[in-house]
Amino acid sequence: MVLDHADIQLPESIRQWVEASAGGRLRQARRVIGGQSREAWTIDVDTDHGPAELFLRREVGYGPMSGSIYTIGREARIYRAL
Repeated sequence: MVLDHADIQLPESIRQWVEASAGGRLRQARRVIGGQSREAWTIDVDTDHGPAELFLRREVGYGPMSGSIYTIGREARIYRAL
C-alpha cells in the first residue's frame, strides 16, 4: 500500500540526501506502508539521464529491528554483494 497524502512527507534532510546521491531533483516520494521494522518510500528523481525510480528504506529507531545486528548498513552490504 502506498500513501499519497500531503501530510506524509519525506524529511528535508533525507530529501537533500536523495537528490545529492541520485544526482537529480526529487519529483515525488511516496511512503509505502507494510513492514513494521523500517520506513519505506518509493522515490522518483529527475536526472540528466532521464527519470529514475528508486526505493528507500530508512531506520527510524522504533521498529522491532532497531538496535539489533540487522542494520540498514548490513542489508545494503548484502544487496551490493548480490
